[in-house]
Amino acid sequence: MKSKGISLWGCWIVVTMLLLVSGCGDESSPSQGVQQEVPQAGQQVEHLQVVELKDIELIIAQAAAEDRVLVIDFWATWCLPCVQMFPELHEGLVGLGDQVRAVSVTLDDPTREAAAIAFLSEQHALADAYIFKSDSAAQQALADGMGERWNNLAVPAILVYDPHEGLVGEFLEGVGDAPKIIELVSTLLASGQEDQP
Repeated sequence: MKSKGISLWGCWIVVTMLLLVSGCGDESSPSQGVQQEVPQAGQQVEHLQVVELKDIELIIAQAAAEDRVLVIDFWATWCLPCVQMFPELHEGLVGLGDQVRAVSVTLDDPTREAAAIAFLSEQHALADAYIFKSDSAAQQALADGMGERWNNLAVPAILVYDPHEGLVGEFLEGVGDAPKIIELVSTLLASGQEDQP
């Protein structure tokens, strides 16, 4: 079976390269990687940061380097199961604390970006929220490069990454998946605490 996504070895290489490159840059603007600036209360957000596969791979590597469980929610405003599940999933993941990074990537086209921003704002979920590049080649690269079962860009698709094991969960059904995802993440967090001295 072909393994998709980024391997632990690949994560290590990416993180090492990031550390090397960050030491060579201008000290007045350190490398922050791929991370949305957290909007302040009442602040208007006009655009989401556009990402493609390489950016998502960087997010995976960053979470692993920070020893955080990563949950990437690929969704769209036109997807009813996505918007029905989002509040429970987001609230549950945020409630698990800082050792979890919850990333939201909308596959909406640019004409729906304002609707995505409005929805994310209602859910208090603009931090770590992105829009995927609206380009068929980039979207095909995403389909080919993420997950083992998710290969057609159908949403919802929630991928769960353990910082040490890589991809450990793919949830492609939508409604009803939020409790299963939160349970898996809770289990990963508990096992990570047991591994610490």
